Amino acid sequence: MMRPTDTSDLLTEAPLHLIDGVVEGGVDLRVFREGDPVSSYLQRGMVWHPPVLRVISHLMKPGRVFVDVGAHIGLLSITAAKAAGPSGRVISFEPDPVNREVLTRNAQINGVELDIRDCAIGGREGAATLFTSEENRAIHSIVPEPRLRPSEAVAVSTLERELSDLDRLDILKLDVQGAEPEIITSFGDFLFQFERAPFVIMEVNPRGWVQRDPGMRGLRAFAQRYRYDVHVLVSSEGVSLVPPPVHWNTFAALCNDFIRHGQGADDIDIVLWPPSRNERPRDERPAAG
Repeated sequence: MMRPTDTSDLLTEAPLHLIDGVVEGGVDLRVFREGDPVSSYLQRGMVWHPPVLRVISHLMKPGRVFVDVGAHIGLLSITAAKAAGPSGRVISFEPDPVNREVLTRNAQINGVELDIRDCAIGGREGAATLFTSEENRAIHSIVPEPRLRPSEAVAVSTLERELSDLDRLDILKLDVQGAEPEIITSFGDFLFQFERAPFVIMEVNPRGWVQRDPGMRGLRAFAQRYRYDVHVLVSSEGVSLVPPPVHWNTFAALCNDFIRHGQGADDIDIVLWPPSRNERPRDERPAAG
């Protein structure tokens, strides 16, 4: 059983009216005073990984279903829930009890309903140690690495089990700090149960990924199986909302460049876009032919 938490002394306010144009009224969050770079950005009225928020805001529509794996304190879950409205659904996975308490509080403050689940998501069911960071509450993981320390045991489930009751899945966001390869390779035919494949938005750390999926063969097989286009999101003003798709060899070359020349934990945000969903912004759709 997870221990109860009291986060009152850890939090401060961060009303994000900067995204009024995306979500009516903006998003009113309680964030960590310290020990969390995402919260530090929010306190200054900025967003960590803004292209991800922009894409989710573009794709979420009333009635849609959004699954947030690694929900942290809820910025993306709450943004999606406000856009989905009462006819939609948002399922948020957050195994860390402190993060989850803040996530729950933020949902209540914003008047949205989230289906919050306390398990971690992995490639198979079981239990695992949750490794945590005192400097960055957004990088907790069930995958050990030197900058994290062991915390407590958490239940691990699979998306196939957790989402077995869904008849639709529109957007799946994965940000699980190293467990993505196992999740992706465990899918098999799972996504074929839905009439249309979901958009998949995830963070890729090339150096860490190839250690768990040599050559990124599992990711490539997944993209080919479901006929996904790969879009690399760019954190820059003046760049299109959804840049054109890149050929797999181009994406692999970019990842190899990150591995050879990148400094520290370099991450790439990508969208796997099913061609059956022609929902690119009107001026950003690929030309015919």
